[in-house]
Amino acid sequence: MLLSLVKKDFILVKKYVLFMAVVCFLLPVFLLSRLPEFAGSLTFFISVVYSIFLLLQYVFLKEYQSPKASLLLCASPYPRRLMVLGKYGFCLVLYAASSLIYWINTQIFPGLGRFHWEMAVLVFFIVTIFYSIYIPLEYRLGFERTKFITMFIIMACPFVAPFILQKGAVIQDYIQLLPPVLFYGIVLFISLLALVISACLSVYFYEHADLS
Repeated sequence: MLLSLVKKDFILVKKYVLFMAVVCFLLPVFLLSRLPEFAGSLTFFISVVYSIFLLLQYVFLKEYQSPKASLLLCASPYPRRLMVLGKYGFCLVLYAASSLIYWINTQIFPGLGRFHWEMAVLVFFIVTIFYSIYIPLEYRLGFERTKFITMFIIMACPFVAPFILQKGAVIQDYIQLLPPVLFYGIVLFISLLALVISACLSVYFYEHADLS
């Protein structure tokens, strides 16, 4: 059932999936030509944030524009809990697809650097923390009240991302005594824990939401 709900979200954005895949492919190349000193984690981070956020935002927009569809789904065998978890599954699939596209990019454009699992875990952590806050807010406040976050993220991401990644590198320098596998294992555990807590909050908000 969960896979069906993830598929439903992809059907909602099917007109834009190919477009975002092209953007996800070309954006790192564009950033490489303009900011070659930030090639690597920054370009990967921005392409992941844009691809996930814009498609997720469009899914919420379509659901906001068609409230009767949500009512029909709630009346179907699909519980609200799975409808919420489907959004998290949707984001995870998009992250995996964005990572694959970026890996292909690095094979074609060596200037982007090497795609390595440490970078993937670090970016996954940052992206997860953001979406662990954003998705519950979406279910708690509604699309109308959170839509302004879209403009803020699109405008702020290129400026905030270098600062975040630099701070992440500083933190990593302080814990060099830890084996890399242990450090990134802790980072991955925190990411998954944040997802679990966020999903629980989102489920709670949506199950108590009045859709009428």
